[in-house]
Amino acid sequence: MDITPNQSKIILDLGYRSPAQFLFHFPSRYEINEHKAVEQWQKGDHIIFSGDLLSPFRHVRFAKNRSVTNFTVMFDDTEVQVSIFNRAFLKTSHYDHGITVAGVVQDQNKVLAQTISKPDDLSELVIKPVYPSKAKISQYSIRQLMKKILKNVQLNDVIPENLQQSRDLVSRQEAMQVIHNPLDLDSLNQALRSIKYEEFLMYHLSNHYAQHLNLQGVSRNVLLSEKVETLPFALRDDQQRAYESILEDMNDSKSMHRLLQGDVGSGKTVVAFLAALSMIEQGYQVAMMVPTELLLYQHAKSFKRMFSNVAMTVLNQNSQAEDFDKVECGEAQFILGTHTLFQKQTNFKKLGLVIIDEQHRFGVEQREKLIKKGKDVEVLMLSATPIPQTLAHSLFMNLEVSTLTHSNETNVDTIYVKENSIRLIQPNIEEALKRNEQVYVVCPAINEGERSGIKNVEEIHSHLKNEFNKYSVVMLHGKLSAEEKAMILEEFTEGHIDMLISTSLIEVGIDVHNATHMIIYNAEQFGLATLHQMRGRVGRGEKKGVCYVLSSHKTEESVERLDALVQYNDGFKLSEFDLKQRGMGDLLGSRQSGLPSFHLANVFDDVELLELAKQDAISLMASLTLYPTLNQHIKRLVENRKKE
Repeated sequence: MDITPNQSKIILDLGYRSPAQFLFHFPSRYEINEHKAVEQWQKGDHIIFSGDLLSPFRHVRFAKNRSVTNFTVMFDDTEVQVSIFNRAFLKTSHYDHGITVAGVVQDQNKVLAQTISKPDDLSELVIKPVYPSKAKISQYSIRQLMKKILKNVQLNDVIPENLQQSRDLVSRQEAMQVIHNPLDLDSLNQALRSIKYEEFLMYHLSNHYAQHLNLQGVSRNVLLSEKVETLPFALRDDQQRAYESILEDMNDSKSMHRLLQGDVGSGKTVVAFLAALSMIEQGYQVAMMVPTELLLYQHAKSFKRMFSNVAMTVLNQNSQAEDFDKVECGEAQFILGTHTLFQKQTNFKKLGLVIIDEQHRFGVEQREKLIKKGKDVEVLMLSATPIPQTLAHSLFMNLEVSTLTHSNETNVDTIYVKENSIRLIQPNIEEALKRNEQVYVVCPAINEGERSGIKNVEEIHSHLKNEFNKYSVVMLHGKLSAEEKAMILEEFTEGHIDMLISTSLIEVGIDVHNATHMIIYNAEQFGLATLHQMRGRVGRGEKKGVCYVLSSHKTEESVERLDALVQYNDGFKLSEFDLKQRGMGDLLGSRQSGLPSFHLANVFDDVELLELAKQDAISLMASLTLYPTLNQHIKRLVENRKKE
């Protein structure tokens, strides 16, 4: 295939490694223009027509490097006035034999053109793909490259022929031809459906292939722990159900692979602790891995307070040899740790259960390294980024899901300040500090050189220390040592620090009931799940909390996301909004969690197709070896995922 250097650059610049892979650079939308008689035109219609050029092109320049070109076309015995922007290079002589115009009807017999070309045979409907692109890569260049690749690349089908027929799917090659060069809406919809189905089917089959080797296990004979009775509160019904489901899984002959999800404050941690106790009471060790030192500190404190008679050891980068020895000889029953847990120096005597908190923060290989430190280990993952239960059912096959539906009644008002400054809210902060209430301030960066134009901890700390000089204003960030972070957190918890300037470190694991106000600079820089988690740090006591999200960004996506944060206090609703706006990969992290960011498929809009593909995947699993092409394709997908 004769791919020019410029075309190779387009492929690489848009994130693909080969021409064949570039075929999966699908249109983000389609421009649909109708070919119809001029008397049927209505204002706002997208139309396309061919006629004779009645006047020369008249170029009018304005502003810097901007222009508008005006001309007249005879169509259906009617003179149509046409304008098109930034085409000062057009030459009248090129259109002596006619002109084709595609654009939007502005008024009677007036059209604002989007494209013009030499006349061609027109169908009733002209559908033009519009691709995601970057600066200096034109739509025309992408379309021409797609046509060249489609002529020279032959795609092999991976879905068995009998399944293609029963599900009314077209071949891969035909689907690609139609998606990139659609002639009508019916064939386009069938082609899109075929590729979406393939994406869902491959997702389910590759996940099953990657996980099925880990499904062998042993029955643990675990029981409800009697320590439930010693808790200072009674479990809610949904917590009790989740706990019992976890025990059922651990007593099954297959290894448990369960996700426990719930909103901020729904009580996931205590359910995980109880599951750990049940396992420990049968003589096994339990490892709980958390992503940050602050969360480690909080969990250790909570566990020790609730279950002081259980031998707990904390492992992090500062742990001593004797700590690792306690784990290896079995003296340590409950082992809390960060990334240290899956590293070489950590060895267990009898690891039975692995709990992974904030599971999306860890890579697939990191989780696997820890799980492989025991034999037939049970796995419980926790997530505060919940997805609707019905969707979870269709998404997951080997992963069981428990959902805690309750969350603490929100006691936080969220206020969107459309400037990246505390100027307007400073009096409110002053009043809160006078009432001896504590304040969090969050910045996306630590220092000025980290990210241009973004507020940073050091700058804001210096500024606010001056503004609120009567109070204790301290900064907290990831470059401090574990001891420094623990000391600052303890001081804040004890009420000796009035204002804590931090990065998103404080997202999870901090429970200070006297903290009532949170200020988040450059809020557009954070994901909705992170913003919701950070907001959950205030209003945890009797006093109402206030969360100020500051952003001067005016982009439609940023404004919509921050408006959603103000509108919804429910993590499930925010999660659904985020999934619809940004996709599964952004929310759960395709690289970390093993969930894909689908090219075309949308888990909300196409949930029926997702469920259908899941049922078909279940049917295919037992007979994958009968379909060598499909089997090899699944193996390659799994291997590529590991490499990524």
